[in-house]
Amino acid sequence: MNVHLHIDRVVLDGVSIAAADRAQFRVAVERELAGLLRRGGIAHEVEAASSLASVRATPISIAPAASAADVGRSVASSVFRGIGGRP
Repeated sequence: MNVHLHIDRVVLDGVSIAAADRAQFRVAVERELAGLLRRGGIAHEVEAASSLASVRATPISIAPAASAADVGRSVASSVFRGIGGRP
């Protein structure tokens, strides 16, 4: 199975990522989500869909001292659960 994933935007309520840290955030999301998909896969109904207009990710908690990469990994895990990711 090949999965092609395009994320147009990520909306974080109550969290800001400094402009200088956005690349680090993006890379962390991409790497973590790719790894989760390789290891776990996604729900059959999502797999059968040709596309999804949006995914409602599950809530996450972010520590005050979290780095942009930490936030990115948490966001990726949340998106993975939102698409019915299987551990």
